[in-house]
Amino acid sequence: MTKEEIFKMAVEAGFSINELHCSPPIISFIGYEEHIEAFAKLIAEKEREECAKFFTENDTNLFWGSQVASLIRARGQE
Repeated sequence: MTKEEIFKMAVEAGFSINELHCSPPIISFIGYEEHIEAFAKLIAEKEREECAKFFTENDTNLFWGSQVASLIRARGQE
C-alpha cells in the first residue's frame, strides 16, 4: 500500500491532510473514535483485497485460489 493510498483512505475516514507546509504531509485528527474505526476498516479492506487478488492471480489451481479468495473477502462481511 502506498503513502498516497493511505492518505486517501485517511481523508475518506474523516481526517484532514495538511499538505501546504509539511513534507511529508501531516494527518490531523479532526473527529472522534468513529474516524479511527473507519480508517482501520478501510485499511483492512484494502489488505484483504490484495491478499484475495494474490490467490486469484497466482494459484495454478483456479478452483482453490478462488475459494481462498472468497473466504478472505468474506471476512469483511462479518
